[in-house]
Amino acid sequence: MIGDWGAPTLSAEEQNDAYNYNLEEMLASNDEQILLRRLRYNLGFLLTSGLHSNYPEVVGDIALLRYLRGAKNDLEKAAECFQKHIRFRQHYNLDVIRDKHYKAIVAKPNCTIEQENLKHGRVIKAYMPMLLSHATVRGDPICAYWYISGRFAMLLETHGHEFVMEYTRELMICRQIRLDVLR
Repeated sequence: MIGDWGAPTLSAEEQNDAYNYNLEEMLASNDEQILLRRLRYNLGFLLTSGLHSNYPEVVGDIALLRYLRGAKNDLEKAAECFQKHIRFRQHYNLDVIRDKHYKAIVAKPNCTIEQENLKHGRVIKAYMPMLLSHATVRGDPICAYWYISGRFAMLLETHGHEFVMEYTRELMICRQIRLDVLR
């Protein structure tokens, strides 16, 4: 059957099947599943300790599979890259930022993330107003920036790169949570 947009539509049975499969198993081949188990063993406590250990987007099989594929199935390189990622998360307090916003975004998945609620958001808004609002009918998040000629350069010159990066890191974590909630 063809839907309103010209794409085939799924029967009720096909839709039910689509909602009930194990995404992580479906994404990895049998060989990759074996490598994932070995990578998990090699990473050990790094996957089970610290705030990040509670986040499937960091320690879940889908995330670890990305490291394996990026390292062309080289377990040592995948583990090294993951370790660097965890050090980066710790250095920039990304887990603390995630915890700060996660419950509010999950509680109201269609809420607007207010720019003012992000670190340095009020100042950044004066230079670059932004709207991270509801989702489209398909579930894609809507995010709009209004760049005004020269304002970004003025923001960097006045407040510095790290000031802008602190805001950007918090914004990216919120957007990641928002995308996870919309899935």
